[in-house]
Amino acid sequence: MSEVLSIGSLTLDLFFQDQSLTIKKNRFNLALGGKYVVASFNQGIGGGGGNVAVGLSRAGIKTALWSEIGEGGVSQLVRTRLEEEKVNTEALVVRENLTNLSVILLSQKGERTIINHRSHQSELVFGPKQQQLIRNVKLLYLGNLPEVPLEARTEILSYAHQHGVKTFLNLGVKDCRQGLHKLKPLLANVNYFVINRYELADILAIAPNEIMPKMVDYRSKLFPDPHFVLIITDGEFGSYVQTEEAITHQVAYRVDKVIDSTGAGDAFTSGFISGIYYHLPLRDCLRSGARNSASVIAKINAQDGLLFKRELLNQ
Repeated sequence: MSEVLSIGSLTLDLFFQDQSLTIKKNRFNLALGGKYVVASFNQGIGGGGGNVAVGLSRAGIKTALWSEIGEGGVSQLVRTRLEEEKVNTEALVVRENLTNLSVILLSQKGERTIINHRSHQSELVFGPKQQQLIRNVKLLYLGNLPEVPLEARTEILSYAHQHGVKTFLNLGVKDCRQGLHKLKPLLANVNYFVINRYELADILAIAPNEIMPKMVDYRSKLFPDPHFVLIITDGEFGSYVQTEEAITHQVAYRVDKVIDSTGAGDAFTSGFISGIYYHLPLRDCLRSGARNSASVIAKINAQDGLLFKRELLNQ
């Protein structure tokens, strides 16, 4: 039986990197009609739901993934990879002719441009099977799914909250730009909210350079409940956890060379959730998140660098 449920997107990621993929003014400068032969190619599972599920599974946690998957060869490859990572795939919803595919162009410094194809709009059908699954887990993570209405996501989190399941939420730019007023019903059912500096700025309608997570209590601005915990990631400047009692800062782990920054946020999230699952203090949860993120950006694709339990928890 699974103990954690990850809900979110699932893709097959294709990575291309070569000096011929030139950059000008922070954009890839490719010729119309051009043909490029790249020296470096990699493929892996992607999508926030899949990345977090694999990260949790590597940490020794029995994890199920609730996402959508197609029937074709790409989807079968993704399912096989998940099963090899010991992720429970029984909650995957099969949709006819569904294809989720991302092409990632990498610079020599690990910066990336992502081209995503999704043949269908995301749906989350919340029926008896999903309700039973939620009732049987200890923790639930709901990743960024901007195509799914806020009301549908609120219903899922509310159901979990009512049944004593700890809830973790991540949102992306599209949702955050709707503002705090529209997000409050969602946040009311969340125990741990993971977000980056820029997304927090969007929610609060202030400039990102005015965000001071080490000094200002943004947790109470979002949802002033004593059980609500805010986790803010800030790239090379580290991460922060804000509770009713304190603000804790964790520096980012140094990496000799950033190879690919894809999936860094998901790696942090799975590391942090793993710390909560194993009842670590919040400071150590931040460290696990930072350790996982640093390992991922030192390799190509979002999952190859995900740490196993002993390394992740530094045991």
